[in-house]
Amino acid sequence: RSPRRYCFARISTPFSRALCRHQQRLPTDEWRRADHTARALYRHMSPSARELAFSAAGALAGIAAMLALQRALLTGSRAVTLAMQQSEEDQGEITRGRAKHDMTPSQLARRQAADPLISLMLDLLDRLSLTEACAVAEDLIAEHLEAAQREDAPPTELSTLAPRLVSNEFGRLWQPLHLREALIDYDNEAHVTCRQYVPATFRELRNICNLAQVRGAAGPGAALQLLTFDGDQTLYPDRATLGSDAPLVPLLLELLTRGVALALVTAVGFDEAAPYEARLSGLLAALTAASAPEALCSRVFVVGGQCNYLARCRAEGGVATLYMVPPSEWRLPEMERWRPQQLQRLLDVAQRALLDGAARMHMADKVKLVRKERAVGVLYEAEKHRTELHRTTTLMLDELAVHARQAVREEQRTNAALRSMPFC
Repeated sequence: RSPRRYCFARISTPFSRALCRHQQRLPTDEWRRADHTARALYRHMSPSARELAFSAAGALAGIAAMLALQRALLTGSRAVTLAMQQSEEDQGEITRGRAKHDMTPSQLARRQAADPLISLMLDLLDRLSLTEACAVAEDLIAEHLEAAQREDAPPTELSTLAPRLVSNEFGRLWQPLHLREALIDYDNEAHVTCRQYVPATFRELRNICNLAQVRGAAGPGAALQLLTFDGDQTLYPDRATLGSDAPLVPLLLELLTRGVALALVTAVGFDEAAPYEARLSGLLAALTAASAPEALCSRVFVVGGQCNYLARCRAEGGVATLYMVPPSEWRLPEMERWRPQQLQRLLDVAQRALLDGAARMHMADKVKLVRKERAVGVLYEAEKHRTELHRTTTLMLDELAVHARQAVREEQRTNAALRSMPFC
């Protein structure tokens, strides 16, 4: 068969379950439901039925294996209806997923591995080499992008194999990914294809995909118009700024001269430009040294407080500075409908939950409350309590964040006026 048209049977021994998928034929909801039903039934099987299930899964693939597995599962000691009920509960948790701050570190790692693009690569690696998997994934994406240009195009193979990858939930595929070339570049440094027994890791696959994304954005014919960056540990080190000596400054300046707009998107929320100017001081100094041409300055933006503030660069007397764009010029209509009293109510609930949680975990004297116009949080006073730092401190702070999040969600469930107001 062609490498694209594959099906496989997978046995996950840690959970004592057999997972048989026929991705080319079954819609994603159907095989997911079948998987969870099989898992629930498997927990109630006799030892002989389990042996039969494993032999069926190991010998067959696709629909044939699923039918054989189903016959084996039905020899279990419990009724099918009981297992189906449990399957529905499992399915609800997995299909809806969990938010980042609702997870333990191990659960978060599994969630990251479920990234739709990485998940597609991992599925391909079950049957193909890394080189073949990159080639197949690149062809699938190119075929999907070509079909997306036609209104009457039938569902693509990619939409069947990886429906989450092409859904709006994870953004839109907007350019081909040259995974073959990215693998060659990455392999020259990491030599990942030379390994015979240790497969490519999630981090390695992500690096290859990221490299392919960069190559596509910077390659011939690319129509790149905007690049957005996080601040800490992306544009500059954690709790630092983009200084004049940063190696990224000349590269960012070169992007501006090529007509690419740049935006710092950060959780830092201020209604004045000075804090953002401090974080981009090196880039602003480079623009000033180049006589601050308006054509370049106007392409620099800062989105602060997640989405609550917008700053833009401009030239004033040959000096590049930032100014706050009036909200009426950029806020969406739904954002204009947010009422100040509703915002303050949500912040009050979150603040109370943070303080109560800190007291419950004996951290009330170790955290400092910070309340802003559209944000509230606590800072762990590391300098003051450095001798008390422990490897569980991060988990304790995560506990505070989850506690506040659940409190806000509960308030939204009971207060209809707050249900449509987003928060993070």
